[in-house]
Amino acid sequence: MKYKIFYQIIAMVLIAVGISGCNKQVTFDQIDRSQIPLDFHLTRVNSKNGELIEQFNFNNQNQLSSVVLNGSDCFNLSYQSNKLIAFNDYKCTYDQESRLIEVQGPELSNSKLTYGPKGIQIIQTTRPIVPGPKAVQVDTLNLFLNDQGLVVRATLFQRS
Repeated sequence: MKYKIFYQIIAMVLIAVGISGCNKQVTFDQIDRSQIPLDFHLTRVNSKNGELIEQFNFNNQNQLSSVVLNGSDCFNLSYQSNKLIAFNDYKCTYDQESRLIEVQGPELSNSKLTYGPKGIQIIQTTRPIVPGPKAVQVDTLNLFLNDQGLVVRATLFQRS
């Protein structure tokens, strides 16, 4: 169960990174997620015109090894002891229970994860590239878990 949550969190963090720069609408036809096989790996998403939107590659250990978002933004993932430790310039930190607690990005972006009995809160802080009047932006994603530790609902708050 701990690993299911770990991979869901990694997926959410990568999705959050992708959503922050995504400007294309994508439709997925499978409405009932329970009908998607557990070993399913999404490897490529193309637009109706055939242009690459997203690409996902996996290594020999069946771990996500690289991701292309928005057709050209590439993230290469590194693992140690089956834990994601880095993707590009982002570094991952874990607590004593092997739960992801922080993703530190290149000085402009950081994410912190807080675990509660029935949920996980992810707060992403992004600072502007050029110092000035533009404020620091904060995104908050709350993940609500059922008794089995699976994400059953998520709430993304507007940037503040």
